[in-house]
Amino acid sequence: MKLAAIFIVWDDWDILHHAVKAIDKSADEIIIVYSLMSNNGELSESHMHVITENDLHFVYLEPHLTESARWNETRKRNAGLDKARELECTHFLMLDADEFY
Repeated sequence: MKLAAIFIVWDDWDILHHAVKAIDKSADEIIIVYSLMSNNGELSESHMHVITENDLHFVYLEPHLTESARWNETRKRNAGLDKARELECTHFLMLDADEFY
């Protein structure tokens, strides 16, 4: 079994490192799918922070504003799954940056 933790990030860079730190010992691969614009075209007010954790995989994907927010969200999640498959992961967790304890 090889577990991927996939985080979808837009405007929550300030807490992402806490979420990554909370799961990095449990996941074999950590994938960050990010954009600088929301699924509805809003620009992020937060800035991409430098994340120092090792072995992170980043996937940059901006939304298509001619499509629905739901379509864009699905596209981001599928991009994370594609990266997990590329890394030969057999299982995954789809997470948001604010999902940690």
